[in-house]
Amino acid sequence: MLLLVHLAIFLQVGLTTRDKPPANADGNSHSPHGSLKIACQNCHTPKGWKPIRAVPEFEHKKTGFALRGMHVKVGCADCHTDLVFSNVGTQ
Repeated sequence: MLLLVHLAIFLQVGLTTRDKPPANADGNSHSPHGSLKIACQNCHTPKGWKPIRAVPEFEHKKTGFALRGMHVKVGCADCHTDLVFSNVGTQ
């Protein structure tokens, strides 16, 4: 019976903490995307921080690099290899 109580507590803590954004050592939430100035809820649901849509609604031209020509067909992860979207290659 005690094992079931411990299991219930473990599951409750695990399920409630996974829906929270990542936090710094001081307890404040931070963006894993670096200095991106877009509200989290524009791209993610608060339930597990899953993306809202398969293809993000993002105006790439506002970054100074409009997607033209062959760049239109390239997948986001082909250039943005980590979560800090400003870290891109030069190819």
